[in-house]
Amino acid sequence: MTNTKVCSSCGRELPLDQFHRSREGIQARRAKCKECRLAHVAHLRKINPEPHRRASLKHYYRFKDKVLRHIGGEHPQCAVCPFDMPELLEIDHINNDGKEDRRKVGAVSKIYYVILKMSEEEARKRYQLLCVLHHKAKTKGINVDNLMIVRRAS
Repeated sequence: MTNTKVCSSCGRELPLDQFHRSREGIQARRAKCKECRLAHVAHLRKINPEPHRRASLKHYYRFKDKVLRHIGGEHPQCAVCPFDMPELLEIDHINNDGKEDRRKVGAVSKIYYVILKMSEEEARKRYQLLCVLHHKAKTKGINVDNLMIVRRAS
């Protein structure tokens, strides 16, 4: 078996590690090399970005839901009030060490991976879930103990 393959797009003969793995195809590799495939995908996203945006959002909300359940249990809700709408729940660093955490981890989105690697017990000691209102109030140092959340009748 050879350790090279010819790209169907650019025609170059490249080492197998320059091709993404695939369940189908010759040598279980994609037909296009990584460089050509990335260029092709970028072109598709440019001419029709909506499917990619939808898929990204779907992945993000599934991933966020997994993290919320890891911290908040089966029915995650704000640690202060009974608010439980997942789209408006945020992760709060209990010890106010978010800046240090972000500096260590890098991008804010990577914190989800860090949290999921922790045990649920450890995650609940370091993080809590807060609704947008209580998270913003904590960040700004505003006392919202007497503030009521009123939902509009639809």
